[in-house]
Amino acid sequence: MIGDFNSVGPCEAVKDLVSEFPADSVDGLDFDIGNETSIKNAVNRMLHRYGRFDILVNATCYSAGKRVEEVTGEDFNKSIQVNITGSFLLARAAAQAMKHGGGIIMFSSFMTGQVLCIDGGITSW
Repeated sequence: MIGDFNSVGPCEAVKDLVSEFPADSVDGLDFDIGNETSIKNAVNRMLHRYGRFDILVNATCYSAGKRVEEVTGEDFNKSIQVNITGSFLLARAAAQAMKHGGGIIMFSSFMTGQVLCIDGGITSW
């Protein structure tokens, strides 16, 4: 099961994986990692389809895509909601679904691409 906040990402990934794995063993869905109900629905869909949850690989990363001095409080709060709170909620929902055991792998980055340079300037990359 591959999840993303829009349906384009999972659909493309599923197309790639179906060439290597049986089509009935690969699925994609869109869900909002910043929304607890959306996360619960995604986990429940996966459990309904496959009957168990073995592993979660979470590669969540949200960035406003702005230079640090341009990031608003709203931008910052959204990054916290997605990168930290959402990642926690997803890991918790997965752990609750792993009654038989399983594993969680977390990859996350906060404010990706923001660098403070030695000369005091701030730049994006």
